[in-house]
Amino acid sequence: MKLLVVFSVLLLAGCLEAQRCVQQKCPANEVWNCCPPCPQKYCFQPQIKPQCPAVCRPGCVCIAGYVRDNNSDKCIPAKSCGTATRAPQPMA
Repeated sequence: MKLLVVFSVLLLAGCLEAQRCVQQKCPANEVWNCCPPCPQKYCFQPQIKPQCPAVCRPGCVCIAGYVRDNNSDKCIPAKSCGTATRAPQPMA
């Protein structure tokens, strides 16, 4: 029963947070997401994944089939990935 109450409170908190999320304009090949996945997909994925925040941080994410280019930080087609020179940065 306690687990159900805790789950309900967390679900309600998430819904309230999502309602406060104001849509923003994003660059090409990106969409606004009030609770984006973490970590975002990059051309180069290191073995050690960056730590994700405990709460959602709204932001622009790549559309389906696209990933972040490690050099330009722009969303490019996943099949266009070249040699990456830096690892993805954790979400702030």
